[in-house]
Amino acid sequence: MSEVMYGALSKQEHQGLYLKHVEPGTSIGSYNAATYTCPVYASLLSFLLAVDPIDQRLLCFSYGSGCAASMYGL
Repeated sequence: MSEVMYGALSKQEHQGLYLKHVEPGTSIGSYNAATYTCPVYASLLSFLLAVDPIDQRLLCFSYGSGCAASMYGL
């Protein structure tokens, strides 16, 4: 997905994008263990605490038990 948006990137550039875009939405799990029942809400909370959401697009991924998963764009 990042190659579509940014072109071919080095490992260091990928890591920078991960730290900027992914880590804020997943770091909350390190404080409260697994979030199987509320991953979208936990990610939203973490995102809102980390960045200014004005004029931002947000991709939310939610998973359930088994193979079910949903992706939402906000």
